[in-house]
Amino acid sequence: MLLVHSFVAQENKNHQSFYFGIAGISSFTSSTLEDSEITSVKPLNFGAHIGNTFRIKKRFVLDLECFYLNNKVEIGRKDHFRFELHQNLGFNIKPGIRFNKHSFYVQLGMAAVYVFDKNENTENNVIDRFDQSIFYGLSYDFRIHQYISFQLGYLHSKFNAISHWTDYELHNFSVLSLGALFHLE
Repeated sequence: MLLVHSFVAQENKNHQSFYFGIAGISSFTSSTLEDSEITSVKPLNFGAHIGNTFRIKKRFVLDLECFYLNNKVEIGRKDHFRFELHQNLGFNIKPGIRFNKHSFYVQLGMAAVYVFDKNENTENNVIDRFDQSIFYGLSYDFRIHQYISFQLGYLHSKFNAISHWTDYELHNFSVLSLGALFHLE
């Protein structure tokens, strides 16, 4: 109850900023095939963010954010089956420090991660699954205007998924993002 009261009190003093944004993302996975370490990369895809920034003290801020990441990273293939990290839906808590137009954040959150094995001949997903993942990361925000900022972010998650039709096993993934946020104050 005290936390809700604190947020409402800050909202009434205009110490919060609702935002939404889009980002270009690059996704990286680390997996194994038998005894070999494999890194897969999807260099360009997109993400969407919606959140609220609360000013706690003069320089201290707290972001609460929901996001969607469209990873689409092919981890591996065998015959006509493809193993893929497809997308993430998540919630992020980001405490940070703001200096004029610069904000630095530590990220901690939980995501629903969607992976699948797909039969390329029939285009049917043979095995679909959403699993939970805890992640951590860092982000930097540069406010170029009262209503617009650019954000650079990195998140990492230890996430294990075993393919049922290929010989690949996913161990973790990382996402690097660069996006524009639009603030409504």
